[in-house]
Amino acid sequence: MAIGSATLREYTHRFSPKTYTQPQLFACLVLKTFLRTDYRGVWRILNEWTELRTILGLAKVPHFTTLQKASTRLLQAPRVKRLLAATLKRQWKRKRKLQRAALDSTGFQCGHASSYYTRRRAGDSKRPVFYKHYAKLELAVDCASHFIVAAMAGRGPAVDVDRFVPLLDRALKHVLLDCVLAMPATIPNRITVTHVSVTVYAPLSRPCTAGRPPNCRADGIGAG
Repeated sequence: MAIGSATLREYTHRFSPKTYTQPQLFACLVLKTFLRTDYRGVWRILNEWTELRTILGLAKVPHFTTLQKASTRLLQAPRVKRLLAATLKRQWKRKRKLQRAALDSTGFQCGHASSYYTRRRAGDSKRPVFYKHYAKLELAVDCASHFIVAAMAGRGPAVDVDRFVPLLDRALKHVLLDCVLAMPATIPNRITVTHVSVTVYAPLSRPCTAGRPPNCRADGIGAG
């Protein structure tokens, strides 16, 4: 609630019904993700949990369709950037130096098709079914606290090389970094970061010399 109140306007416009505030809806969306449920699930939980409604200041539980529409409005990229920046400021108060951060990306299915449906769609063919596009998320995470310091969303399939430097630059807006861990496929040949010197390590199967993170090698250095 504190992050939402500091970042989001109370209502979308002055003629809003004013039944729920935007920070309240954002807190419900965070709760949905934290409890690993869907919109109907968090709606049911809020209906059954009086104390939680009191903490969120909800006089009435928002319908699950209201939460779904709020997610498309509140979780757009510009707002997510502001919410993440406010979260980092609340967590660390000021820009701090991290000893080690990890950068990586992953893909997500866009849809709710089960693995059974995917196998049936393949028919008698033994070849697996692949979908042309999927959601892709790149994260920069503090290795000590597992706190997300930067995030970028995109669409796959796509190479990671051209996303490494923008993600690193976005992380450096919030924190200072000494060391970055990344997979070799994500690291471009030349890394240039303005006004900072960052050593980038790529994991290997064998241990390295003393003074470096285990099972990694220095792959590149960018210096401003």
